[in-house]
Amino acid sequence: MKNKKIIIIISAVLVIVLILVLIFFFSNKKDENVVITPIRQTSMRTSSEKISIDTIDKWVENNSSYLWQIQSDVQLEKVQHFVEDKGLHLSYSKEGFSYHWVNNNQRISYNLATNVLSVVGEDLLSLDQVDTVTAETFSKLMKKYFDLDLEYEVFKTEKGEEGQTTYFAKRIIDGNNPVEMEAWHHQTDHIAVKDGKILFAKLLLARFINTNKLLPLVSKKELKAFVNQLEYPKIVIPNANVLLDEPEYEYISYDSEKWGKINKTIRDCNADKISVVYLYKDMSQENLTPVYKIEAQCKMTYDKEDYFIPSTWYVNAINPELILLDDK
Repeated sequence: MKNKKIIIIISAVLVIVLILVLIFFFSNKKDENVVITPIRQTSMRTSSEKISIDTIDKWVENNSSYLWQIQSDVQLEKVQHFVEDKGLHLSYSKEGFSYHWVNNNQRISYNLATNVLSVVGEDLLSLDQVDTVTAETFSKLMKKYFDLDLEYEVFKTEKGEEGQTTYFAKRIIDGNNPVEMEAWHHQTDHIAVKDGKILFAKLLLARFINTNKLLPLVSKKELKAFVNQLEYPKIVIPNANVLLDEPEYEYISYDSEKWGKINKTIRDCNADKISVVYLYKDMSQENLTPVYKIEAQCKMTYDKEDYFIPSTWYVNAINPELILLDDK
């Protein structure tokens, strides 16, 4: 009986030691998957605009998101083969930065800094069926012409005055995370189609790699403390469509100085909802980090009149101590 008790005690001690070892192992393994060294985040700027997030009813579900890296390669060789097959000739180039090819009304431009390809003209891009454009249409185009396996979400369509329909899409990474850009509708890609033919396309050729490293997201309480600090990374994009019918709006919209003055009147911004996206700017940013996309309502003054306008805010979503800001 005495030996039996000793065996039981030793077995219990061994089990406890094993449990502690496993806890230590998995805790360290989990820590290894969390980013603790500061990284560059150059897709964001700073802004003096302020916003109230108290009005957000539903917060984001996840408390962390993956860090993605932007691959440094461009698709120039594939683009050049595509251009040669279509019979266009080089009209202008700045080596290592941009290339432009033409043939009558057909034009192709490739910006290496952003890794964005623009295609204008019928019969340059074609698929068996484009009468109905879906996310799969974008995926098939990328696979056919550039051998890229990419996922998309088509989130908006617009009818043009000449009968074309433009389809706006966002790149999807890791199955459900959208990538956005500072475009008019925040899309990464779009194509215009008429009578089953693609008339125009703007395609992001950049590739992103999951580092499998997690970035903890700041909580609502933390964001409330950070978001209105002058140095906190954020971008504010007002949607001033409400001013379209106002006199001289068409002229001031191209005047950066006047438009800048109007933008400075933005105030009393209240958030409606929040989500997590990845903001892509150009190839030099190196990393894709999660950012909070906040949709808000603000006031803006134009010609001494106040207007309520919707706005989109891209706000840093990770601990500021993990960010190495661009010095530019």
